Parts: sequence; C-alpha cells; structure tokens
Amino acid sequence: MNRKCSKKSYDVIITDKTMPMKAGFVLAQEMKLIRSDIPIILCTGVKENGDEEKCETAGINNIIMKPINKQEIAITIRKVLDEQRC
Repeated sequence: MNRKCSKKSYDVIITDKTMPMKAGFVLAQEMKLIRSDIPIILCTGVKENGDEEKCETAGINNIIMKPINKQEIAITIRKVLDEQRC
C-alpha cells in the first residue's frame, strides 16, 4: 500500500541533541513552525547548563538521557502524548 505522508501523519518526534547537519534544538524549532502541536522528545548523553531554557524556547516537551531503555522511552512517549490532549 502506498500511503502519502502529511503533516498530521506523525504523533511525536524523537530527536537527538547532537546531529551532524542540524542540532536537535534547531530541528525542534523548525518542526514547531510546521506543526505547533507536535510533541518533541530530545535525547542526549550530556545535559549542559542552559539546556532546559533552550528546550523551552524550542518547544521541546521532554528530555531523555542516554542510554535509553524501552520502558523509559515508552513512558516518556505516553507522557508527552497525554499532555497534548489536555
């Protein structure tokens, strides 16, 4: 089945803080311009001073520290999805 993706095809975005071409904060800001209601989870191995403020500015809903286990990511996804419904 060939399904065409649209802005509404995604429920949550999970991104890394450090990527080769674009930082996770920048990606989050760009995604919020496209769809302001999309929940975003930022994954990182290192939390730095100012990250909380950057997350708030970028519209990131939650930060999750690496290494990530299945239960932790499942709980975090459920949490940000539930928060969006309020």
